[in-house]
Amino acid sequence: MKSIILLAFILFSLLPINLTTSIGFIPRYSPSSQYAIGVSSIGSSSLSISTNEVLGYVEVYSVSSSSPFSLQFNAVIKATNIYGEILDFWVQNIIEFNKQELNFTDEVWNFTYSYASINPSLITGKGGIYSINVNGHIIDYYSYSTPYQTYSLPLTYILFISVSYSSPYIYVSIGYGNLSDPTSTIYDTITIDVPNLQNACIYVSPSYTGVGLPYSVELVWGGSGNGQSVDFTNMESDLAIFYQIKSSLYSPFPIIYNYGFDTQESASDLSAYLASDGLVEVSVGTPNPTLLTDYSAPLLPGWTEVTVLANSTYTINGYNFTYNSIKEYGDNFGLPYYISFASPNPITVTIYPVKTNNGVIEPYEINVVEPYTNEEYNTTTITLTLSKNYFQLIVYYKFLPKKFFVYINIPMWGVVNGTPMLVKSGYYYYGTIIQLPLVNFTYINSLERYAFFPNYTEIVVIQNISIYVTEVLQYYIGITSQYPLYGYINNIKVQLYSNWFNESCAIKIPSQIYYVNTKTREILLNPVTILVNSPQNYTAKWQTQYYVNVNSTYPLNGVINNENTTLKSNWFNTSEKIVIPAQIYYVSNSQREVLLNPTNIVVNSPINYTAKWQTQYFVTVSFPVNATIEGESIIFSTGWYNASEKIVISQNPQYVGKYERVYIYNKTPIVIIINSPLVIKIYASVQFYVNFSMSVLGEVNGSLELLKSNWYSMYTIIKLNSTYYNYVSSSERILYIPSITSINVTAPYNVSFKSITQYFLYFNSTYQLEGKINGSEVLLRSGWYNYSETIIIPFQYKMINSYSRIALLNPENITVSGSLTYVADWGIQYYLVILSNHPVYALVNGTNTTLITGWYNRFDKIIIENISYYVNNTMRYSIYNVTLLSFRVTSPLTVSVNYKPEYLVNINGKSFWAFNGSRITLYVETPFYYTVKWIGTYNVRNNYTIIVHSPITERAIYTINFVNIISIGSLLLALISILANIRIFKK
Repeated sequence: MKSIILLAFILFSLLPINLTTSIGFIPRYSPSSQYAIGVSSIGSSSLSISTNEVLGYVEVYSVSSSSPFSLQFNAVIKATNIYGEILDFWVQNIIEFNKQELNFTDEVWNFTYSYASINPSLITGKGGIYSINVNGHIIDYYSYSTPYQTYSLPLTYILFISVSYSSPYIYVSIGYGNLSDPTSTIYDTITIDVPNLQNACIYVSPSYTGVGLPYSVELVWGGSGNGQSVDFTNMESDLAIFYQIKSSLYSPFPIIYNYGFDTQESASDLSAYLASDGLVEVSVGTPNPTLLTDYSAPLLPGWTEVTVLANSTYTINGYNFTYNSIKEYGDNFGLPYYISFASPNPITVTIYPVKTNNGVIEPYEINVVEPYTNEEYNTTTITLTLSKNYFQLIVYYKFLPKKFFVYINIPMWGVVNGTPMLVKSGYYYYGTIIQLPLVNFTYINSLERYAFFPNYTEIVVIQNISIYVTEVLQYYIGITSQYPLYGYINNIKVQLYSNWFNESCAIKIPSQIYYVNTKTREILLNPVTILVNSPQNYTAKWQTQYYVNVNSTYPLNGVINNENTTLKSNWFNTSEKIVIPAQIYYVSNSQREVLLNPTNIVVNSPINYTAKWQTQYFVTVSFPVNATIEGESIIFSTGWYNASEKIVISQNPQYVGKYERVYIYNKTPIVIIINSPLVIKIYASVQFYVNFSMSVLGEVNGSLELLKSNWYSMYTIIKLNSTYYNYVSSSERILYIPSITSINVTAPYNVSFKSITQYFLYFNSTYQLEGKINGSEVLLRSGWYNYSETIIIPFQYKMINSYSRIALLNPENITVSGSLTYVADWGIQYYLVILSNHPVYALVNGTNTTLITGWYNRFDKIIIENISYYVNNTMRYSIYNVTLLSFRVTSPLTVSVNYKPEYLVNINGKSFWAFNGSRITLYVETPFYYTVKWIGTYNVRNNYTIIVHSPITERAIYTINFVNIISIGSLLLALISILANIRIFKK
């Protein structure tokens, strides 16, 4: 395909974009140094960029590092004051990564000269001022950080830095967005105060800032801060940078590098290459800092990017761009540099023809190339709307012989050189005569039509000319009104009828009044402004009003539509209700007027209303009393009274009730005529009847007197004693208790007296005597006590020491029925400790008692009884030993009673009790010829001692002892023999 390609050398003549082009500068870098890796631009020696906004696109597919790291988007703001002085500010929009969280941080540094600081008083934002030591110099800078947040991959952001100014302030907006809305989130807005500011912008150029670094824009990966370098274990991301041309229209930086120029942070193991879609692809690898391309056209997902190769003016989204210089038609023109346009929205491109002295070079075909999809097509349409891809438009032109171009914005039927035809925009030969009607109509239907109005009606073509036909869509507006209706069309007042009106024409029908006569009129209820955008019908709605004439000497209040208002003569709607309620108008604090003719009015015709007022005066009455007005009884008190009224006060005293009255001290009758504000002094008092059931002495307003039933003035203070006594004898009296002891007379009172008979009781006690009267604990002393009261004198004592006390021996309950004498009998008691393994029974003063540890009266006679406790019929417990068996209590004492078990012992049928451990010898006397053996609990011999540990039964068994008998017989025989021998011997 033959083509004539014009590589447009484009100048942006309107701010904020200024570009000059020529690549003649390639920055040097040191292979031994480490850099932040990503994408950057510093333009070239002949290509500098001034813009209000820059974007940095990043999409991260995978990333990991053992250390915190950052993605920095950095740019330089160049400001100039009215004296031509330059101030440089380095602005950073940073994403800080730490493990699985990220945050956004911005920083502003002063690059005006070496070691310059940010003046804290000249910068404001969400952040604050921080300091850093650089080569012994303390440098202040501005910074703000958002809170950390978790993130997940893939991660897509568009970072932005936006600048505007209004002297003396530079406004910097920093934030992030997405592909559909790149600037959706502003997380910090910074204001920099620059005295005498003339202009400010983001500036990109290989020239140097005040600190010796180039004016760069860079979107680079590196350490987290403080010049740190970072190692990445994993990295896969795409980057791109853009600058703003117009609102929502951007251009990629054409000349880009893959390393940072200004930042000190670095990445030790990242490399970056230009991908097939124009994006810069960053991955883990050997660092390769280099120039990537002198023509960058990255395509963002969902965005539109367009490059126009043409030798004529063209517009992008309505903004005009021109080529470098006028060129004659030929095969080669322009420079090998051209600008691309990018936007998240569709882009509309319009190509215009090239005029020459010999004719016109018209664009007749456009070759549309989509480099990233390897598709292309041709079109003859000179206005194209493109979206969501990268497009290169190569424009082809053709030469037309000399004609004059007649432009008509809307084709219109007319006559060309005598021939009727549709007159359209185009080239017409010199001398062509074009005739057009003054107006032409095209009816769509009975209610819609087009009207065409040309600005010329007859033209002879001798030069290029433009005919502007005003095409007006007209609609039929039907207007109905019972009365004449006026309105405004194009600010001209006219009477309105049904007619045709231009589209978008505003028919203003204002509020208006039509007077039928002097007392009746019509109010337009539906004023409206009709924006003519369709056929419409308007019917005027009128409200009839009548004039209501109100006459009143004083201001008159009324209620109209539930709203209170001051009634005056005015116009009112038909059927409207006017409520004139009863009301009072105050002329002064002491005179007022009362409306006598309140009414409700329904407005159905013109009305006259005259208010009638009654004058009243304020009368101050010092004391309200009964009186009569024209024979009618009233209570005459402070208040308002009609003028000329006659008030008569005659009755005295005046009874309010059976027990209340008013007593007047003035001379009566009193006659008063009301003819002005008055002050009436009536000396009177309210009196109440106070009934006393018995006469007693008391105080009346501090004076002692005999109190009896009578009338007492209000607020009289009556005081009674709390008790009154009537003595029957020296030991008997009657107590009277009044029902009330202090009265402030503000009502009738009935004072009754409660009577109680009392007797004098004598209490004789060596010690303080305690008791209870009606449940209350008291110290009992001789005195008066009420009849039938119960006096309990409980047992009580006074401790001498821990083991001795004095106790009341005659506690008693007394019911008062007469005078008596009570003598307290106090005796000494001692504490006895009874130690025993069984209950101890004793006679205490002859009374059987279980003897226990406790208190006993002095001289109590105690005899301990020897009583056994039977376990069964063969075992019992009995007293084994005792400290004392019989004694009198004369001091504290410990008595020990020891019980031991006894067992029943039966010896040869005779029973007795033996203590446990007792020794018993079993023995009986027997002749020699008997032998005894004990049979029973123990089978033992005679004369055997046993120890008692249980019940025992033993019986002696006798047997003949033959051995003893033989022995004795032998002895007897021997004795007999001896005796015989002796007898023989004597002979």
